[in-house]
Amino acid sequence: MFKYATDLTEYNIDATDGEMGKINDLYFDDDKWVIRYAVVDTRKWLPSKRVLLSPAGFERLNLDKKRVEVKYDKDKVRHSPEVPEDTSITPETEISLAGYYGWNRYWMGNMMWGVQDRPITDYHQISADEEKLRDEFNMQENKTKYNLRSVEEALDYRVHGNDGKLGRVVDLVISDDHWKISYIVIHLDGKPIGEHLYTIDPERIQNVDWFEGDVYVDYKVDEFKEHKSYRTKEDVLAAVVG
Repeated sequence: MFKYATDLTEYNIDATDGEMGKINDLYFDDDKWVIRYAVVDTRKWLPSKRVLLSPAGFERLNLDKKRVEVKYDKDKVRHSPEVPEDTSITPETEISLAGYYGWNRYWMGNMMWGVQDRPITDYHQISADEEKLRDEFNMQENKTKYNLRSVEEALDYRVHGNDGKLGRVVDLVISDDHWKISYIVIHLDGKPIGEHLYTIDPERIQNVDWFEGDVYVDYKVDEFKEHKSYRTKEDVLAAVVG
């Protein structure tokens, strides 16, 4: 099933013992373009704690009620490793979270979710000593190969073709099978708002200047404009699903 990233940020998170909070952002890695964490606003019951949950901890999406059911109770989340506010998420932090919750180490191996190809938590077959050694090795090996990026920050990035500007990012289409960003949706420059929406496969991205907010894709402008356009975001989803 495909969902917009901006739609998911309207979803509430349900622990096994009640409502936990609301998703207010998503983080993805800039290598495989896969959602790695949901940032949960837990201020109503757990102030002053930054809560990150991996899709590995999701049990079910309730589309009708816009809720994500997770595998943990509130006490489990309350005692999770600290993730300092207003700081980048370090490999050490990710290792602590993965160890605490039992998540797959997605950075280990070439598959989308590490040793598994889905965000599940079947990781107990590896001995503790072997896991520790592999963690330490891969933390150093992969330290500079990827960074986590905020979906909220990526919206409105400028998109450039090989010979000129194309438009701006308006949303990201996510598959909840692997939580991969399947398409980037852009609005073509100079066209009426809400019309002339186009999709881009992340595989066509050549480079991203994350500091300046520029995305460079492997298309010539005239070539890109020949692709199918959509009037609404709903039309985009219908075409993707269909």
